[in-house]
Amino acid sequence: KPAKPAEHPKYSDMVVAAIGALKERNGSSRQAIEKYIKGNYKVGDGVGVHLKLALKR
Repeated sequence: KPAKPAEHPKYSDMVVAAIGALKERNGSSRQAIEKYIKGNYKVGDGVGVHLKLALKR
């Protein structure tokens, strides 16, 4: 049975959008990016793990 497609963009795209939207002068924290993603996209509970991996890449 094939997996259903995600209801959100790729995490790398969401991170770029979050950093652009937050417009913080000295960069955005991981917590701020996570809060933005949770507030603006339909993501599951494992967002922290996926976000950490996306930031590493």
